[in-house]
Amino acid sequence: MKTNISYFILCVLLLGCDYSYQKQIGESYFLRAVNSPVTMSIGFGSSEINEGLINQTVFEVHWNEEYILAKRHPSKGVNVGDIDRDQVDYYVIKKVDFGKERASEYVVGPITINDYSKRILELGLNEKDMSSLTFKDLK
Repeated sequence: MKTNISYFILCVLLLGCDYSYQKQIGESYFLRAVNSPVTMSIGFGSSEINEGLINQTVFEVHWNEEYILAKRHPSKGVNVGDIDRDQVDYYVIKKVDFGKERASEYVVGPITINDYSKRILELGLNEKDMSSLTFKDLK
């Protein structure tokens, strides 16, 4: 009987964490989601020390050796799944080396589509020339 209860508790715990995703998009930069795709965010650091750069819900990201471009839908409520798909926040991140500077000081955003377009033009960036990921189910 005790074994059945332990097994049941283990199953409940495992089912509670049914989604996990992490992808490197630079030496110390990563996309990460825990428990649900809508928690997709961008962080900086190592497994021991890290800082959040862009909170949920990142749905598109482009990157090269120097920059990360990101688009996200902001939260519109207190529940994890409450995202405002009608609003898009744009971000430009200049990559820095881990341990030398705080990456959050190099995050520009959220900005409007017009400011985003001007900024990437000034930097000579083109989304089509960069590595990219789009999470269509979050778009």
